Amino acid sequence: MNMSLLETDSINLDSFIKDDYIAIALFDMDLGDPTLKTLKWIRYKLKSGTILIFDEFFGFKGAPDRGETKALSDFLRIYPEILIRELYRYGDGGVAFQITVQDKSL
Repeated sequence: MNMSLLETDSINLDSFIKDDYIAIALFDMDLGDPTLKTLKWIRYKLKSGTILIFDEFFGFKGAPDRGETKALSDFLRIYPEILIRELYRYGDGGVAFQITVQDKSL
């Protein structure tokens, strides 16, 4: 069961995802903590052009300090070399973003 992968930080992502990068990641967790943990877990597989989709980005009545919104905000603060641009919104709160990973040496 894939949910067990999130119970520990000791799982090596390369043993789970064999490709060099993640093209699309869908987050259907609603809550901030598991979303942030997963973003951190996959960060080494994120490349410019990767699409991140959050199904409840505007959950918790759009509160910026809760849920997936807060998780993405915290992630971008921790990893400032990762930039996002909104691609589209769907349903009652879903949002898709495309990321750009800046060269840290610039």
